[in-house]
Amino acid sequence: MGKSMIREVKPKEIGLLCDLCAEHALDAGLVTHDQLDRKFVKEQIKKGIINPNMQIYVYEEGDQFIGYVAGAGKQKIWNGTVYGEIILFFVHPEARKGKRIADELFMAIQDWFVEVGCVYMQASNMIFNEDYQPDDEWLTKARTYYKQQDMAECGYHFVKDLEMFR
Repeated sequence: MGKSMIREVKPKEIGLLCDLCAEHALDAGLVTHDQLDRKFVKEQIKKGIINPNMQIYVYEEGDQFIGYVAGAGKQKIWNGTVYGEIILFFVHPEARKGKRIADELFMAIQDWFVEVGCVYMQASNMIFNEDYQPDDEWLTKARTYYKQQDMAECGYHFVKDLEMFR
């Protein structure tokens, strides 16, 4: 088996990363609603790779991707403050021995945010079932992890089904 490392994803590896995104969606229970559109995901990854305000890191073990984190440098609309936002963050369930891989990915994106001049970083997690009700187990895991990384909980997400208005 090859070496384990965190590195930037390469354009020729978009398919591999898309496969891991599909595992992420499966692990999150998004098989009956909010399903992954592989073509759309591939386009988003392509855009992310060339966007200087975005970074995508993968955790590679041997020739397999077992985790990833995607983050973007953004500006607050009312004052221009630059901040970093974790957009996606996942470690394959079979690779979650402890939280070492997650921690390494988290530190990689945090370091990138510092490098590009972000004043703070934020992460959010919104996951709901087909009835638009929260997946409390998933949300609790995310809340626990981010608090362990010294992130403060600040705010809420709200979701509403609009199908009945169509």
